[in-house]
Amino acid sequence: MSARPDLTSDRIDRQMLVNLMLDYITDAVVEDHRINGQHTSDKRFLIWHRGYIGKLEEYLSANGGEQFVPLPYWAPDTIVPNEFRVVKPQDDGTMGERTPLERFGPAVQNIPSSYTTDLCSSFAEIDDLANDLESFHNTIHGYIGGTMGDIRIAPAAPLFFCWHGWIDKVYADFESCGGGQQ
Repeated sequence: MSARPDLTSDRIDRQMLVNLMLDYITDAVVEDHRINGQHTSDKRFLIWHRGYIGKLEEYLSANGGEQFVPLPYWAPDTIVPNEFRVVKPQDDGTMGERTPLERFGPAVQNIPSSYTTDLCSSFAEIDDLANDLESFHNTIHGYIGGTMGDIRIAPAAPLFFCWHGWIDKVYADFESCGGGQQ
């Protein structure tokens, strides 16, 4: 896996990416997360969401968005780019329970050092990382609020995928330092 780029990079055509993501997001995509998404505080949380992002990346590759693979990440110590402050309506065109995002960050002033330094020193096992990271993950979902604050429907916001891109980046950094090699 190549390194994920930062969503705030000027080299990323964010509007094009959002448009492709809005085409990809359907009620079935949102429902897949609600029914199958692993929020288990163990490695299944990291593994399942990596696969979920992978489905979007496959779509991007097949629909003219190969420059967005790997999917750029959004870091919670940055402001949510304007283009990503949207929520996809339901397939019937109504919003239903989907509400606008409420806050645009930065969600934290500083990312905890346990995620930015030697992850293998901070977390002995992958389940330790997953448990800690899921708690932080939930806090950021809650901070953004609106649709992002409701895990059942959060994938209706394109930001959801880039937020999980950051989670996957931390997971990949942990793997890179030899974490989880039991």
